[in-house]
Amino acid sequence: TRNVHVSARAITVGGRQFIQSTWRDITEKKQAEEELWRSREEMRNLSAHARSAREEERTSIAREIHDELGQALTALKMDLAWLANEFPDGQEQLPERMRAMNKLIDGSIQTVKKLSTRLRPGVLDDLGIAAALEWQAGEFQKRTGIRCSLRVEPEDVAVDRDVATAVFRVFQEALTNIVRHAGASRVSTTFKREREGLVLRVRDNGRGIDME
Repeated sequence: TRNVHVSARAITVGGRQFIQSTWRDITEKKQAEEELWRSREEMRNLSAHARSAREEERTSIAREIHDELGQALTALKMDLAWLANEFPDGQEQLPERMRAMNKLIDGSIQTVKKLSTRLRPGVLDDLGIAAALEWQAGEFQKRTGIRCSLRVEPEDVAVDRDVATAVFRVFQEALTNIVRHAGASRVSTTFKREREGLVLRVRDNGRGIDME
């Protein structure tokens, strides 16, 4: 099968009108366009697969950190409390050292929770994208002091896991860029479902991007 481009125009020769037509074989051009389209589609699929694989790895690591390391530290804290009760009164130095160790364990447990949450917030899987965005906005405001408001429409908006992950990561990246570059004191975010699809808008009152 060949692809042909045909164009025609009216011309006048010696007082008589004729139709002049041009036929051009564009088979190779069409094949090149189709090949380019297939290549782009493959790249999109590979990119989506890579993102999904990274997210699965994040989820797995977060779960292992939380379950394995978190439980080990909790067990260590319980053992330390048991040992503290076993020491007779009057030995002040050891109990004091144990209290310091207990504080160190508490700090390590909090670090484990933070690392696990940064890798994959449990609220995203447990409560959905709306709750996850609200949680991230609150964490951002507490950490930076930048006021961060959020409106979700409808409040019970439901999306599949991959889309929820993509939206959440985009929101995280937007907030990171605001802290690094915008110098803003206020952030306003809207996430809603429109006729064309899902829309995430993140606005701030900081300086814009210098295009020069």
